[in-house]
Amino acid sequence: MKDIQIIITTKRQKIELIIYAFSFLIALGSNFFAILTYKTKWEELWTEILVVFAISIVLYAITLIPRLIYWGIKAALVRN
Repeated sequence: MKDIQIIITTKRQKIELIIYAFSFLIALGSNFFAILTYKTKWEELWTEILVVFAISIVLYAITLIPRLIYWGIKAALVRN
């Protein structure tokens, strides 16, 4: 069986962290917008932080799908 080693560079880690940070900011911004729209208490900005984390993970996963497809096509073209 072939031993596969995956190396994640520091540059890739930084890019992934930035992408997740944008996902988190979008989720937090939507929570902020909902508080303004529905005129609720500002406590919800902090009490709903777990929901914001969950939404940010979903947003990150949605962005991950096209990037994985791109990386797969790019790797297949490089091998040929």
